[in-house]
Amino acid sequence: ENGKPNWEINEQARILDVDYENGTLTIERGCYGTNPIAFEAVKAYAAVHVVAGPWGEENTMIWYYNYSTYAPVHPNGKQTPEILAEQIASWFAPGGKLEKFDGIEFDVLHNIPVSNYGINRGIDCDNDGIADDGYINGQLSYGIGVIDFLKKLRELMGDDKLIMADNSRSFHQRGVGILNGIES
Repeated sequence: ENGKPNWEINEQARILDVDYENGTLTIERGCYGTNPIAFEAVKAYAAVHVVAGPWGEENTMIWYYNYSTYAPVHPNGKQTPEILAEQIASWFAPGGKLEKFDGIEFDVLHNIPVSNYGINRGIDCDNDGIADDGYINGQLSYGIGVIDFLKKLRELMGDDKLIMADNSRSFHQRGVGILNGIES
């Protein structure tokens, strides 16, 4: 009603075919555990998943987490970086399913959201329906959010667990002072 997407009411869909001649799409509705919803005309918004990959015939796309400091806030009052850090840290905590592991290495953890898809539309980190590519109010809010995520993860996992990530490209994470090492 206020002209912005309401992310609490949503449905995931997958494009199966594009008919450019007739200007139509064939989609699979109710994907990824959601149910089809009847949306009112001109009061719906179709957002593109920001993804990376595939890197081979058997691979699927990998969705990006929205690390932006302007990302939507969950009803629990937290944003993606904090929620994700808490989840991952719980896996490595005593009694967690990965407690015997020495740590984690993020194969893809970018400072700038680089994607094969959504390029023509742009990436919308604050989810207001307008592409911002992670730059909001003159700051790279996405990269700042990645640093916030790594700081929170380090705080929760402590110094006894390893945290590493890619860092061989200009768009990779910039949290090297928080990490134990990098993959290059």
